[in-house]
Amino acid sequence: SVDSAPGIEDATGFELHDSMEIRNYFPVPALGIPISKWLKRDLVHGYLACVSWVDHLVGRIVDEADSLGITNHTATVLWSDHGFHLGGEGDHGMWA
Repeated sequence: SVDSAPGIEDATGFELHDSMEIRNYFPVPALGIPISKWLKRDLVHGYLACVSWVDHLVGRIVDEADSLGITNHTATVLWSDHGFHLGGEGDHGMWA
């Protein structure tokens, strides 16, 4: 559930974190203005929705390989160059 996802709790420093990345997007307020519980919830919800969509798309790739009969001869590789902080250490964003 979004309510129990990382970053929803009041992590020390999250509300005032000086992340260029997160503070440059609307409607995130400028540094010094706390990020509300509801905005934190929306940010985490958006991230989790993105992960869910990517999972769906990977499933489509695997299904297509199955339908073509090439599953046993196909490697599906997912690659990422970084993670994403969701407030667990008081950070939010990729650059945190």
